[in-house]
This record gives sequence, structure tokens and C-alpha cells, in this order.
Amino acid sequence: MPCRRAGDVGLFPTPARVIVCLTDLDTVIEPSVERLRKAFGLTPAQAKVAVAFARGNDLPEIAAKLGISGFTVRRHLGEVMMRTDTHSQSALARLLMRLPDLSRPPRTGGGLYH
Repeated sequence: MPCRRAGDVGLFPTPARVIVCLTDLDTVIEPSVERLRKAFGLTPAQAKVAVAFARGNDLPEIAAKLGISGFTVRRHLGEVMMRTDTHSQSALARLLMRLPDLSRPPRTGGGLYH
């Protein structure tokens, strides 16, 4: 969107441009099991562990919720980290929360709204 300054004397030969990004802070973004399976080739069990991790559960909570041992959770989480090329749990958490929504059709054309 072009912006003009009051009293513009021609110091800026092209008009300034502004991008406005709106974010709904009440919206919870979390990856789905299917999204993770498609994006990284995870098994269903690995994807379930990754989703539980993305929800903020620690490893003992994940084990209890999924009915598996802590060792199995660590093994699955390690495999998820290897397949996502992340080297820390914090890096994995950032990646999981930034995945694009693969359920939406891709945008075409040059505009923002379709």
C-alpha cells in the first residue's frame, strides 16, 4: 500500500510501502499428525509424540498420555529430531509451531487475498 508523507518534497523518489500483518493471539497453532507424517515421513507413533511435544507436554507427560514408556518417548523424539534436522528440543518446538498449514490449498496469483 503506497504511503505519502505530508509535506513530501521529493527526497524519496518512490513512495514508501507498508505491510501490515495481523495475528490472532487467541488462535492455537499446532501441527496435526497427518501434517507431520507428510512433511517429514514420520511414523504415526513419532507424529503423535511430536504433536504432544508441540502442545507443551514434557516427556513423562507424553509417556503417560500415550501409554508408552519414557524410553519409547525419548526414542521417538530423537527420531523426530533426526528427520526434521533439529539438534535441540527448543529448535524442534520452534519448527513445529512454524509449519505452514498444509491442509489449505496453495495460493496462486500475485495478490494476498484469494
